[in-house]
Amino acid sequence: MSTPDPNNPYNPYATPTVPPPGQSGQQPPAAQGWGAPQAQPPGAPGYGVPPQPGAPGGQPWGAAPMAPPAAPAAPKNGAVAILTGLAVAVVVGVVYAFVVKAIDHEFSWAVIGIAALVGFTIGKLGGKNPVLPFFGSLFSVISLFVGEFLAIAMILSDEAEKYGAKVSTLEVFTQHFDTLFDAWKDNFDAYSALFVMLGLVIGFTTTKKAADS
Repeated sequence: MSTPDPNNPYNPYATPTVPPPGQSGQQPPAAQGWGAPQAQPPGAPGYGVPPQPGAPGGQPWGAAPMAPPAAPAAPKNGAVAILTGLAVAVVVGVVYAFVVKAIDHEFSWAVIGIAALVGFTIGKLGGKNPVLPFFGSLFSVISLFVGEFLAIAMILSDEAEKYGAKVSTLEVFTQHFDTLFDAWKDNFDAYSALFVMLGLVIGFTTTKKAADS
């Protein structure tokens, strides 16, 4: 057996000295094996951590919810537009007749307003129908004729009453229509024909524009 060094005596029975923490003698931690659980960084979702909820409304990347689709436009009905336009034409014609009788004067410029009102009604209710502008044109002139014939019938009824005859406006239409037509024809001239043509054009164009708007 060798003799121990006197400068560095070795005592095999002495307790080994453990170096304090932080010194070079500290052993590194043992490496983890295949079965050891892996540490995860803070905030990272693991197998047991549910994913974070998305933006409100279920939209990705925080996008705003989509607007609901617009309601479909109400379908247009050509038959309803034609019937309503005819009713408006008759009503406007009757109003025009009472105005003519009240002022005792016919003003053909009224056909512009009559045609515009009738055409607007048909175009709005019927929509883009290639046939409807022709009805708007026709009904505008019919409205003008209704007003003129009714106004003359009321005037003839008043004239008959002045001579002691009791003839109602309805009787002028039903029993004396020939007299009524002759009186209307006597008042119809080139000026009247011009306004009839104007009513046809305005009724057509107004119906078309109302349908496109």
